[in-house]
Amino acid sequence: MGNIIAWQDKKDLVTIDFNETNEWTELDPVIKSENKEIAVQSIDWLNSQTARLTLQKDLPLGSQAKLIWGENEWPIYPRNIVKTRWFDQTFDASSEQLGPVYSKEKTSFSVWHLLLIKWILFYKNIELK
Repeated sequence: MGNIIAWQDKKDLVTIDFNETNEWTELDPVIKSENKEIAVQSIDWLNSQTARLTLQKDLPLGSQAKLIWGENEWPIYPRNIVKTRWFDQTFDASSEQLGPVYSKEKTSFSVWHLLLIKWILFYKNIELK
């Protein structure tokens, strides 16, 4: 089926582009996030290869989510949702002190990224935990 990715475009909207549609598109798709199922309320076909899925509940950000449709399974990645006013207002970190903070005793730093699921710090090619 090639590289197919499902995109979260709004809190409750997932868009997927297909190379081709098959008989499995007649089945009901399911969204899984944090081991919970989120039902699909409706499917709107924008054209023969693009489906827009409206969900019954909001899809949480910052968790690994996947779309299961028939025997197929694809990851869901944030796309247009990060360009919305809701996103900017809900996840504003402009008052946070991010980056390095230096003192004679120590240097610390803060990292913030809503969509980050895991990160690893390396210092001089050594993984720090």
